[in-house]
Amino acid sequence: MSKVLLFGEALIRISPAAYQSFTNQVPTNLYYGGSEVNIARALQGFEQDTRLLTALPRNPIGKTFMNFLSSNHIDVSAIQQLDNRLGIYFAQPPYGCRQGEITYDRDLTCLHYLKTDSIDFDALFDHVSIFHFSGITLALSKELRDITKLLIKEAKKREVLLSLDLNFRSHLIDPLEAKHVFSDFAKDIDICFGIEPLMLSESDTSFFDRSTASQEDIKKRMLDLTKAFDLQTIFHTSRLQDEWGRNSYQAYLYNKSAQFVVSKQITTPILERIGSGDAFVAGALYQLLQNAVPQDIVNFAVAAASLKCTISGDNMFESPENVKKVLHQTNDIVR
Repeated sequence: MSKVLLFGEALIRISPAAYQSFTNQVPTNLYYGGSEVNIARALQGFEQDTRLLTALPRNPIGKTFMNFLSSNHIDVSAIQQLDNRLGIYFAQPPYGCRQGEITYDRDLTCLHYLKTDSIDFDALFDHVSIFHFSGITLALSKELRDITKLLIKEAKKREVLLSLDLNFRSHLIDPLEAKHVFSDFAKDIDICFGIEPLMLSESDTSFFDRSTASQEDIKKRMLDLTKAFDLQTIFHTSRLQDEWGRNSYQAYLYNKSAQFVVSKQITTPILERIGSGDAFVAGALYQLLQNAVPQDIVNFAVAAASLKCTISGDNMFESPENVKKVLHQTNDIVR
């Protein structure tokens, strides 16, 4: 069976329990995650094989993280164990009128010291159909961008499809720098998640206004990006939250065959929004590997993202059948 190779940083999230704020002696929860880890775990739930390239510390925390990955059937053979630290981020959850807040602590972590000269690229890309990475990794350092360029080169040698989730994080990279960096990488990819931050021209430095954009505006932006970067498929998601805290999720797909597809809109109360975007990516990649039609691809991806909103933690491990139930749900309880 083909595999999805994912490259990115493994992270630990620490959040106050019961929607509290960070204060002295507040009870907290700890979660294993990171964008690529989240995607890999969701894909394994779909019974799609994955391999993760990252680095973990050679200490008890690194060991328990490795056990977590292995227990979810993720291929850990490419993971390097190094004498450096693991990345952490602190997430204070939103509640009511209070916004959520993220604080990163991920300088000089293991991934920055990944040893490319010890990578067996033939083994790394063995049976791999898609290589996926994110803008988060690109934002961390020039050194990690160089490593990603090397991995792209090796993937292209083996005719592996390249997938990028733009995943812009303003705490990690300046918006204008992100426009230039992400556009440089987008020239090499086949599958793109997101429509910003990318540049159609040197003057395209402002961000697309999602809040006022019509469906035709979105379609045009996706069409232009597909042509400019020679993409096979591009996705855009729209997420709105109402006054009752319910999340409405919808997505758009545009492909090289000029097919523009809008997904079903799914609305659900939110238990945990973190990781829902990664669940969307996992759902889309899974359906692409199943050679599904565009409508089924975006519907399944939106259902996966919406299901994740109802699951605590950074990631989910659910079957395709459970995701499809979200699309066709009519009863609260199946008896």
